[in-house]
Amino acid sequence: MINQGGSTVDQRPLAVVKVGGDILLDEIQRVGLAKNVIGLISENWRVVVLHGGGPQLSAMQSRCGIEPRKVAGRRITSQEDLVLVKQVLCGQVNVDPVSYTHLRAHET
Repeated sequence: MINQGGSTVDQRPLAVVKVGGDILLDEIQRVGLAKNVIGLISENWRVVVLHGGGPQLSAMQSRCGIEPRKVAGRRITSQEDLVLVKQVLCGQVNVDPVSYTHLRAHET
C-alpha cells in the first residue's frame, strides 16, 4: 500500500513484546523469548521488543560503588547516573537479546 506521501506502508501485523530486565537474566526465559520472536518473524510479523534493564543497572551501579536510588519503587536517575544508564542499556541489555535471537535463528 502507498500512503499520501508516496512511500509504502508495511501492512504486516505488528507485535510489541515488553520484557522486564529480570527475564533477560534467565537462560530459559531468553530461549523462550528468542523462540517467540523468531516464530513471529517466520509468520511474517513485524516485531518490536521493549526491554527493561533494572537488575542489570543496579548490578553495575553496585560494582561502581553507586547506590541505586528509588522512590516508591521507581528509579531516580541523576544526570551523573545517566551515563551509566546509557552504557548498561545500550551496551549490554539492548545488544544481548538481539545477538541471542540472531544466534538462535541460525541454529534452526
